Amino acid sequence: MRSIVNEQEEIITYLKKNRNSFEQKLLNEAVNVKNKIDEILRIGNIDLLNNAFKIVTYVVEQQDEELVTFARQEGIAWATHSLTLGLKLEWVQAIRRTLWVFLRKYGEEKGIKVDQDYFFNMEPLPK
Repeated sequence: MRSIVNEQEEIITYLKKNRNSFEQKLLNEAVNVKNKIDEILRIGNIDLLNNAFKIVTYVVEQQDEELVTFARQEGIAWATHSLTLGLKLEWVQAIRRTLWVFLRKYGEEKGIKVDQDYFFNMEPLPK
């Protein structure tokens, strides 16, 4: 039986191996951000692509405290440089969608079958 730690390591390795494709998919998902990515890096010294990969790593490794700390730090930087709420939301949603796409590809390549009840219960619906 595979351990969750081994699975996390394998997913991170898979994402690193496919990082260029991951970043391209991410940029295709975030159309408005894509056009501003160089400007954001130049003006605000915010490297959105590296930060996105860091966020994904925290999520996969279930490093909640590190993710919260990083989000606070980046939130301050984003606020300092007046990034719009729409731009922020688009970027976060693009990261989420892209991660799901790559997790699905990983699962397909590994032949992992996901129990639908387990999958849909991962995010409880409001009562």
